Amino acid sequence: MAAVGKIPALRVSRATFDSLSGMLCGTFGAGMTSALIYPLVLIKSRVQASTSKISALEMLKEITEKNGYAGLYQGVVSTILSDCFAFGMYFTLQERALSFFSKKKQGAELDGTERSMATL
Repeated sequence: MAAVGKIPALRVSRATFDSLSGMLCGTFGAGMTSALIYPLVLIKSRVQASTSKISALEMLKEITEKNGYAGLYQGVVSTILSDCFAFGMYFTLQERALSFFSKKKQGAELDGTERSMATL
């Protein structure tokens, strides 16, 4: 019987954990939002770019007749990737800024101005 080695415990600081959790939440939230909202954004963009006066429902019908329901998701991959990256970075930097300002106050609660500055 072979000896099984122990896996050392992963030691992560609270600030790193907060940053990683912020990044994962931002990434997941942005990906889900993009996937759910993308068909509406696509229809709106096509209506705005159309040379003829057409309603959103007519554009929806045109897209689905021409490309099926998959046509509502044309280009969604690049949008999801860019949104996931942007919001993942945003939430990571926000958590880092909050951590930085919290350390400056040495455990005291941040006031409204400091919290606003941390989230910019």
